Amino acid sequence: MRHFLVVVVVAVGLAAGVQAPASAVSVAYGFSLGGEVIAPGWMTPQRLAELSTILKGFGPRYVRVEISTAEPYAQQAATISAVRNSGAIPVALLTSRSSNLAATTPDPQSFADFAKSVAQRFGGSVDYYEILNEVNTGAFWAGSPYVAPDPVEYGKILVASSAAVKAADPGAKILSTSPAPTGDGLFSQSPTTWYRNLWAQPGVPAAVDIAGTHVYWMDYGTGALRAPDTNEPSGFGAVSSIKTITARPVWVTETGVSTCSGSDNCTTQADQLSYLQKAVGLFSSQGAASAVFFYTAQDASPDDTREYRFGVVDYNGVDKLAAPWIRTLMHQ
Repeated sequence: MRHFLVVVVVAVGLAAGVQAPASAVSVAYGFSLGGEVIAPGWMTPQRLAELSTILKGFGPRYVRVEISTAEPYAQQAATISAVRNSGAIPVALLTSRSSNLAATTPDPQSFADFAKSVAQRFGGSVDYYEILNEVNTGAFWAGSPYVAPDPVEYGKILVASSAAVKAADPGAKILSTSPAPTGDGLFSQSPTTWYRNLWAQPGVPAAVDIAGTHVYWMDYGTGALRAPDTNEPSGFGAVSSIKTITARPVWVTETGVSTCSGSDNCTTQADQLSYLQKAVGLFSSQGAASAVFFYTAQDASPDDTREYRFGVVDYNGVDKLAAPWIRTLMHQ
């Protein structure tokens, strides 16, 4: 069944004391799942069933899941099924990975063939396809942080993949890669620079229905989104610029903060709740994002490391402090 974009009107601080600004706009909310769903420990029927139940309890409109070139079809199908069973609309993030799950730079035609095969298999279940992840940085472009991102080559991948997906599923919607919140440098381009360069490539504007981006980090005292250090801007200010450059709806496909301990990029459960409340208020007030995806629903591991602790529910299925507020938000 084809799904159409339906936005959720939210009262931004119900049960949290954060009031929606008078200029607040309608925003759809969802979750972005991390790489855990392609990891062996998450591919058991029990783990996926638990994840589906957790998602259903929140009621997100969308759930973004990674579908990798290194992932067997059965795992792809199991992940999509878990999301569909929760009642959410899947957004398939298509990625290119080696056998050990490291990011690789794909050949445009080979990746387009992969994208078409995914759309042929899931055309009745998936309506949105995002082409690669955070390729404005060297780390996600070629598996090395010391490679300059290439909007020209990515433009070829994007155009070819968009055409391939829509040949298999004419009603599908294509998201361009969501750039990481980083600055301009030898091995990275800021989200705004990336989109300016990408949008100049032949065929790109016609290939894209939705522009993706990522936003991270906040000063918990002031509520202002910020960088944890001088090399990692928050990306919040780029959302309006991206909408102007592309003239497309902008989806923030990841925003969140980790409840790990021991670094500048970790925080407490209370501050995670504060971050998400303030971020929602800022996105609503700014009015540039049509959808916001929280990263992520559940911790990927019980290990106390930053990448594993972004969930609003812990690995064992226990709510963190932010979980009840997000349920209220998503059910509006």
